[in-house]
Amino acid sequence: MFKKVIRRTLKGLLGGDAEKRNSSSLSKPPPWLMINSGSGVTVSENTTLSVAAFYRAVSLVGNIIGSMPASIVEVKKDGSLLPRPYHPLSSLINLQPHPYYTKADFMMAMIVQLMLRQNFVAHIRRDRYTGRPLNLRIIEWREVYDIVEDEEEEQLYYKIEGKGMIPGRDILHVKGVTREGISGEDTLLRHRDTLGSDLAAREQVNKMYRNGTRLSGYVSSDQHISESAMEQYSRWWDMNYSGPENTGATPFLGGGLKYHPIEISPADAQTLETRQFNIYDISRVTGVPPEFLFAMGTNNVLRLEDLSGLLMRFTISPLVERIEQEFNRKLFSPREFGRVVVQMDMEYYLRADAASRAKLYETLFKIQSMSPNEIRRKEGMNPRKGGNEYGLPFASNVSGADQKQQSSEGENTGDQANQTQPANGEE
Repeated sequence: MFKKVIRRTLKGLLGGDAEKRNSSSLSKPPPWLMINSGSGVTVSENTTLSVAAFYRAVSLVGNIIGSMPASIVEVKKDGSLLPRPYHPLSSLINLQPHPYYTKADFMMAMIVQLMLRQNFVAHIRRDRYTGRPLNLRIIEWREVYDIVEDEEEEQLYYKIEGKGMIPGRDILHVKGVTREGISGEDTLLRHRDTLGSDLAAREQVNKMYRNGTRLSGYVSSDQHISESAMEQYSRWWDMNYSGPENTGATPFLGGGLKYHPIEISPADAQTLETRQFNIYDISRVTGVPPEFLFAMGTNNVLRLEDLSGLLMRFTISPLVERIEQEFNRKLFSPREFGRVVVQMDMEYYLRADAASRAKLYETLFKIQSMSPNEIRRKEGMNPRKGGNEYGLPFASNVSGADQKQQSSEGENTGDQANQTQPANGEE
C-alpha cells in the first residue's frame, strides 16, 4: 500500500527495537534522544530546556500565543467577516482542545515542540458519523517514527509509536523551518553546538564553584611522603577545605607541607562572556529579542513598545499564521473549507498606548470608519444606546432629530441673510 518513506524522523534513523524504546523514560532517555555536540556535552530536550535563555524564550512565546483570543469567523462573498461564536468547534479552539488540558496548555505544548523540534503534532479524533473533530490529543515529536506516502491516494500517513499508521488528514502538524514542507528541521540537530556550548560553559562554572572557585592547586613537601599518607592528606583536605561551604577557610599545614593554589576567576576563564554571547545566539535561534531574555549590555535605544512590536511582527505573527493555516486546513468540513476559518486576535498585543489609541479612534470616527460602539468593543466596554451612529461627536448629547432641526434652522438663517444682503452697486 505504502510506496515509499518520504521523511524518516530522528527516531526512525537512530531508534533501536520497539521494546527498548517503550521501556525508556525522560529521566533515563534512550540514545536516540541524546545528541552529541561539538563541546562534548550531550544535548537533549531536557538539557535544552534547562538553558535559562531558551526556557525564557519558550515560556514567553508560549504564554503570548496561549493567551491570544481565538475565534471562528465566516468569510462572506464581499470579503466581510461574520463571527460564528456558536460554531461547534468554538469551544475546541478557544477553551478546551482536550479534556486533559486547556487551550493555554495546548498552545504552550505546541510552542515547546516547535522551539525544540520545529514540529508539533496532534491527533484529531473525530465523530465516527459526522467526521466533526471531538478533541485534539498531543503527540510528542519523539513518538513519530516515520512519515510515509501513498502515491495512489496522494495521502500522507504518520507512523506513531503505540498507535500505528494514522492518516495525515487526522494529524494536526504545525511545522517551523522546513525544506520540503513535510516536516520541520530539528532545532536540536541544527543548533546542537550552540546549545551544547552554553551547557558546557554552565557545567564549567558549576565545577569551579563546587571546587571553591579554584580549578586546581597542589601541595608540596621537602620530605618524602608515603602513598598512604598522601591519600590521608587528600581526604583531610577535601573534607576541610574543598567546596563552597569552606571558601575562605585558612589551612594549617604541618610536616613541611606547602599549599600552592592556582586561582582563576570566571572572568579570566571568559566563561561569563561565553554565556552572555550564547544568549544572543539563542535569541537568533528563537527569534526573541535579547532584551526579553534579560541579556546584559544591550545598547538598544528602542522603547519597550517598539521591541514588543518587533517581537509580534517578526516572531509571533508568522507562528500565528502557520497555526491558523493548519487549523483551517484540517479541522473544518469540505463544505466549510476556505469559507469558515480560525482567526487569532493579535491586536491586543499590537495596540499602542492609550493616548495613541485615542487619537486613532478620533480620526477613524471623524471619517466615519468607526462608530462609538465599535470603539467601545475594541476597548472591552459594553455598547451604549445610540452608539451605532457614525459621525456624531464623542461628547455630544444632541439627538439626530435635534441635529436635523439645527441644520434646517441654520439653512433658514442663511436664506434670510441672503435676502437682506444688498445687491452689487446698491446700498
